[in-house]
Order: sequence, then structure tokens, then C-alpha cells
Amino acid sequence: MAFANGRIPTKNLAALPLAFSNKREQERLTSAAYASLVRMMLRAVADTGSYFSVWDAYRSLDEQVAMLERNYTRVSRPRGPSSDRSYGGSTWAKKAGRPLTASPGYSNHGNGLAVDIHPGPIQAWMKTNAARFGWVNDVPSEPWHWSYLNPGRDQYRSEGLPNVSAMQKKLGVEADGKPGKDFIAAVKKFQKANGLDVDGKAGPSTVKAILAGKGEAGQVESSPDPVKSPDETVLELAAPPTVEKGKTSPNSHAGRVDPRDGKKYGVQHVTVHWWGTPSGQAFDGIVAHLCNKAAEVSAHYVISASRVARSWTRPTRRGRTATGPRTSSPSRSSATRTTSPAPSRSSPR
Repeated sequence: MAFANGRIPTKNLAALPLAFSNKREQERLTSAAYASLVRMMLRAVADTGSYFSVWDAYRSLDEQVAMLERNYTRVSRPRGPSSDRSYGGSTWAKKAGRPLTASPGYSNHGNGLAVDIHPGPIQAWMKTNAARFGWVNDVPSEPWHWSYLNPGRDQYRSEGLPNVSAMQKKLGVEADGKPGKDFIAAVKKFQKANGLDVDGKAGPSTVKAILAGKGEAGQVESSPDPVKSPDETVLELAAPPTVEKGKTSPNSHAGRVDPRDGKKYGVQHVTVHWWGTPSGQAFDGIVAHLCNKAAEVSAHYVISASRVARSWTRPTRRGRTATGPRTSSPSRSSATRTTSPAPSRSSPR
């Protein structure tokens, strides 16, 4: 089954080694994001000679709400400045001197896909290199905030999850599961002694050689294929909903004719809107609005986790797409269950 943002059970997330955390706390990510993070840090620490620490990863909904309450104040007015947030049917304004915070339920931290990572040298390295590992700095104003949003572009996913602890035991360094500077130095020493390229990077050939050596045996752990789903442990697509029976529209996608000029038009573009929580607009209310003559809106599909409707309208002034009388009719679109929408680029964290 699918889990809402901030509601992923602990058992469905991968636990990061305590050494990753700057507070020595248990941080978690989806298994695919965690595996990619390890592969990436094996290269980043070797290239920069810097340590790294994760300041935050998965964030439950309760944690997101607590963060909002620390940094924002509930106000009795509509949203105004871009820094305003919405939650619980109210507008929240940022407190002076406090950092921007995403509306609860809209953070990639809540999807188990984001980390806040330090220090500066690691952030600078990621700015240049993280894209090939599938990571994105989706809030440019926060150089520490990175999300695993492009698993299909992860060039290293076939490596799975390198077993850093097993390699550390083989190399005789502290087995805390975190690739640090001592580990990189040990890797370089091993590479030099075994005729490998001495770059300190534990890539496939180096990992294989280390784990095949003397000492405690270790294996490279497998990781879910993120091309199939970056959230394999938490995502399950539901069957298409039963389409409602409503008014029959005289229009169709193909060969629609604009009564103003007699020209035929087909669907060339699709726009997706988020109408749900926290705006409070219900499915039937959305359909009613789209079929309201006074609204003068163009054709829409309205899709929820369990319902699909098609609303064709004919704008008289603002719109350009002529679609016939305002009616609501079901679509035969094979919609699938949707999860919480990704935050916009203006919404941090």
C-alpha cells in the first residue's frame, strides 16, 4: 500500500548508521535513497578529503508540524507573502529571524527522499556531481538540502548498497558503517598494495577486492531497483478506480471543432493542479466549479485516489480551447492512485 507524506512506518524505511548523524540519532531514508547516498559519499569523501554528516533525513508529519510551530505563527488572514504557509485550514506567517519551512505534508523529508547534509565542501561537491547519482538540490536557497528525485539518472544504482562496515573490518578501521577520512586512507593503502588505481574510491573493483581478502567475510548488500520505483518499500499502485456514470459530453479528445472558427483541435498539452488538502476543496466541489458557466474555465479531468470525472467547458473570453457545453462526464482514463504531491520549488525542505 501507499503511505502519505510523513506517515511511512519505520519498518518500511532503511536505518542509516548512527555515525551518519551529527547528533548520533537514528536517521532513516527509503532503501533506494540510502543506497544511493552511500555510493555517493564513498566518492565525495575521497574527492574532497572532508567528513560528512546528516543533520536530518526522514521527517514524520508530527515533526513537520512541530517545525512549523517553531518557525511560524498562525494568522487570521489569507495567504500573502510567498513565505506564508497553509496548514490545518489556517494561514501561517514566518516568525522574524526564523528559517523557511514547508507546509506539513509537502516536504520530501516526509517521503524519505531528502537529507540535510554538511559541511560546505561536501555541499560544493554535490552541486557539481550529485545529479549523476540522482540527487537534486530542490531548494536552491538551502545548499544543504538534497533530494533523491531522479533515480532513473542514477548511474551507479547497479552497485547496490556497498557494505561499508564489512570493508572497514577487512581494512582494520573502526566499523561504524560511515565512509570517513580514515576509511579512505585505508582504501588508498589497500589499492596501492594490490595494484589498483589509488584514488580512495571504493568502486565495484575495489569493493570486490577488499571483501575477497583475508579477515571477516562480507558481501555487497542488494538494493531495490530505483528505476522501478524510488520508494519500492512504501509504494504500491492501486487498480484504476471505477469510473462514475454522469452526463454524456458531446465532445471527444479527437477532432473537436471550435464553433467560432470551425477549426479542429486535439489535446496537445496537459496541466495538473493540486486542489486538495490543505485548501479543503472536495472532489464534487471541484467538478461543480469547472462546470460553472461563470467560472469560464477550460476542459479538465478531475482525478482523485478513487474517483475520475471529466469536465468540458467553453470559455467565452479568457480561454482559447472551445470544448462544448459545460457538462461533467466520466473518463475512461486508466488513472492510478496518487501519493502526496511534491513540493514546489518555492517550498523549502
